[in-house]
Amino acid sequence: MGVIEKNVVCVVTGGFWRYLSCVMLCLLMHGYTMAQEKWTHDEQFWVGYMTQSRVHDNWSLWNDTHWVPESFFLLRTGLTFHAGDAVPITSTAGIAKLWIYPAQRDLRTFRPEVRPWGQTTLSHTKNRSTFTHRLRYDARFRRKLQNDVLLPGYDFNWRLRYMLNWRYAFDFSTPALQNTYLVLSNEILYNVGGVTVGGVRMDQNRASVMVGKNLGNVSVQMGYMNFISQANRDNLYFMKNTLVFWIFHRLDFRKKNTVDATTSMFEDLVELD
Repeated sequence: MGVIEKNVVCVVTGGFWRYLSCVMLCLLMHGYTMAQEKWTHDEQFWVGYMTQSRVHDNWSLWNDTHWVPESFFLLRTGLTFHAGDAVPITSTAGIAKLWIYPAQRDLRTFRPEVRPWGQTTLSHTKNRSTFTHRLRYDARFRRKLQNDVLLPGYDFNWRLRYMLNWRYAFDFSTPALQNTYLVLSNEILYNVGGVTVGGVRMDQNRASVMVGKNLGNVSVQMGYMNFISQANRDNLYFMKNTLVFWIFHRLDFRKKNTVDATTSMFEDLVELD
């Protein structure tokens, strides 16, 4: 039973003082649980290069690559459907290939992963703010690995992801600061099925604050990400303070160039590993 359910039961059955005692007990139990968790802290650097190639009013090709030293290297591609300017919804399907670094520095074997993926985004704009919701599905086929040796076959699980992104375009009069923007986002990721302990388990939470600048059909974005991940067993968490540097490159192969260079890339928000 969760904290909210316990509170409701206490109010219904025992009045204020019993309710207060129940709240204090829940807080003490939560504090005890947190004290039992083991946290590992680290720092990392994340660099990414993303391209969107518009080939039709309703279709574009997505390609991106990401590298986090001592963590992973990723290559990803996908085909995106744009519902249209009146309906700011996009849907993408594709496949990715990853190479995951060894868990310990004295090990040498990179673990390959093949990842079919799909997503849908919905954006809406209010004044100078753009809000984007993203639902993504990953099918993770990770090569079996034991004692630093790759084995035949794959470990499989799904991963479900939701991200909320807020982008604010600044209105600076100084030429050097024009076309700059602020991005705040949070994404939560859950592993489901397959080799996932318990069937459903939180995988990661990524909260970030970044500043970007549009330079024609290229946007440069840099900032900080608080990266929390949970091991595939109880009470073991990793927190990584992450410096992020991403480049977004928009290409247009349509006969008529109708892409809005300041917003089109962010309607898709295909990012991260």
